[in-house]
Amino acid sequence: MTVAALRKRLGWTQDKLARIIDVQPRTISLWETGVRRTPMAVILLLEIWADRRCPEWVKRTPEI
Repeated sequence: MTVAALRKRLGWTQDKLARIIDVQPRTISLWETGVRRTPMAVILLLEIWADRRCPEWVKRTPEI
């Protein structure tokens, strides 16, 4: 899945995702438009958070 698809599945805006993973919102935009390559760690985190089969403690995200 793409960053945009995973983000939307979680119901997050680009700004919220940027705050959670501590990057600039512009970085999220660049990843989603393919201008910059998304780090694999980010993709894996989003997949874990979006996967409803994961244990709840794994899906927990910081409250922002």
